[in-house]
Amino acid sequence: MMQPMDERSLSALQAHRPTLHVKWEARLRAAPVTSPLANPDALVHLMVWTLDQVFRELTPGSTRRKSALPPRPPCPCGLNPLIAYFATAKTSLHEALEVCSGGGPINPADAEAMELALEIVARREIATFCTLCLHNEHRNRHEPNPDQATRASPAHPGKKTALQNTPRPAGKGPQAALAP
Repeated sequence: MMQPMDERSLSALQAHRPTLHVKWEARLRAAPVTSPLANPDALVHLMVWTLDQVFRELTPGSTRRKSALPPRPPCPCGLNPLIAYFATAKTSLHEALEVCSGGGPINPADAEAMELALEIVARREIATFCTLCLHNEHRNRHEPNPDQATRASPAHPGKKTALQNTPRPAGKGPQAALAP
């Protein structure tokens, strides 16, 4: 079982929280934006909640603490905005832990506890976002990609849906809707 974070280190880290937030936001704003949802202006609003969750995990007696976690499953599409969000959080938390140690060496047990607490929160949030991702929608349903010209009915592979069987009037294709 992993050792909990030293109470003095945890108190110092909590006291350093306003600076941690500012540094984390600066890192997040400097990170490449992978999608509109990865816009830092949208993500900064999650920081207070995320830090609350991390500190809850670090609190002595946290029942959710595990001794080891398997590697985090990758995001299938790579567009999950929370990947960079949590990567910048990790860097910022390490920097804050170093500052809180007075410039001396970081206690390895404190660093391990902090990384595990962050990883527990990150896994949960990244996995939740991935389940909502539209890029995973068809992979999870065994349907062909919607970009294909003919979509199969989910109940009857190879059979077109009723809407797809409806003939189009001549000259009334998708381009006709754009014409004046």
